[in-house]
Amino acid sequence: MHIPAIILTAGKIPNASQMVKDGFWPSYVTQDMAKSIMLGIHRANDLMADTFVPKARRIDVKNSGHYIQKEQPELIVQLIHTLVEQLR
Repeated sequence: MHIPAIILTAGKIPNASQMVKDGFWPSYVTQDMAKSIMLGIHRANDLMADTFVPKARRIDVKNSGHYIQKEQPELIVQLIHTLVEQLR
């Protein structure tokens, strides 16, 4: 049995200065580095999606940061329903 999968990726680029201020990132991280980090995460998630059989769907959640489930819970519910329907 193949189980469908959806990989969600935050669409917002983190604010580097805020991440440094909050203690999540070291002080040398710049906004350009934050953009590069997000690009790397998107590429890694694409590669991960390609390894699933059948291939997983990857969705960029445009107006969301790291906590997609907290920021857009209605999207999570909708996607869970989509996955359940695919299994029926």
